[in-house]
Amino acid sequence: MPHDFFWFSEERLLRDTPSYIPSWSWASTTGPISFKLSVFENPRPFKVQIETSPHDLTIIGVLRQVENLEGPVQCQALCFEDLQDMGFTGRIHDDYVSGSIRVSPTYMFYFGGQKLGWGVFDEHDKPKRPVFCLPLLKQKVWAGFVQTKEQYFLWVLLLYPVEHDNIDLFERVGWGLPFVPSWFNGMAMQNISLM
Repeated sequence: MPHDFFWFSEERLLRDTPSYIPSWSWASTTGPISFKLSVFENPRPFKVQIETSPHDLTIIGVLRQVENLEGPVQCQALCFEDLQDMGFTGRIHDDYVSGSIRVSPTYMFYFGGQKLGWGVFDEHDKPKRPVFCLPLLKQKVWAGFVQTKEQYFLWVLLLYPVEHDNIDLFERVGWGLPFVPSWFNGMAMQNISLM
């Protein structure tokens, strides 16, 4: 099931569907969607257990708040070196500049002043609330990551907290790719309810 959460669109998605459709489902948005599983091979679950009931989806996993976001930039980092160079004055691949590759507005993740990865929000807007990363899948580093010492990177859902009595309740607002898995080291497993 973790693979099924990684739907996305190159276009801005609208959340104009009935409120009973959960935010983690592609049916909660209007717009064309694709699945990341068709892009990268063999991602594996990362410290996650999913429990379902007729009305709830609970994920037992680790959760970490993003300290700062910068962007948007009009491309996604393809490797760790790109991430380090990206920014408003950093280099952007010619394929993006020419428009031959189309991507959604991308935001850089920061924690402790360090760039950790990037994310894309379903509605393309810069978030107005705290953003949390929920890692669900890990992927072995591929050959293009020649400058990183990391063995794998993580696919994460981007979540907003929802005010609710005594429950860690969140809604999906996007997806992302931190390149520094150690950012989640030492984080305790917790029950996360997705609405």
